[in-house]
Amino acid sequence: MTTMKKITILIGSLRKHSLNRQLADMAQAALQGKAECVVFDPAEIPLFDQDHEFPAPEKIKRMRDIIHESDGVWIFTPEYNGQLPGGLKNALDWLSRPLKENDPDWKDTAVWGKKATMSGVGGKNATKSVQEQLLSLLKFMGMDVMTQDRAQIAMSPQTMETSDLALTEGVHEAIDAQARAFLEFLK
Repeated sequence: MTTMKKITILIGSLRKHSLNRQLADMAQAALQGKAECVVFDPAEIPLFDQDHEFPAPEKIKRMRDIIHESDGVWIFTPEYNGQLPGGLKNALDWLSRPLKENDPDWKDTAVWGKKATMSGVGGKNATKSVQEQLLSLLKFMGMDVMTQDRAQIAMSPQTMETSDLALTEGVHEAIDAQARAFLEFLK
């Protein structure tokens, strides 16, 4: 009997009805019955500060535990000025740190060796710049990143006007294909 994979979804946008949150919802629907998903929103995470790293704040402990128990991490990110959103970068900074104080094993983090993928919705650039930066950062953090079949969605003019991602042609097909590819990658 095969157990269902556990996937942690990190959303890089703090906006309640963001396009990337909508994309994450579509991914969860595509994974329904195939994987157990836990969404972690980086809102309310304190700014990373080594002076307050140990003991880690409760929200950080919870995020680390959720990710540590998962088989993979799927990140949904917008692109702000061609860069990573601050809230997502802050969450990743916390995740890149050792779990124990004065731990000589710098690989002892919640994410080292963890499988990951990413998706994003943006303008004409379709989050390509931020995904390249994120790919580099996640690899530096020791994560095993799926490099093929990543959804890079350029929103339609109708989506831009209404904030309804369903109005962007091909978005469901792209996220369904990525969900299948990520499940295969997690094997």
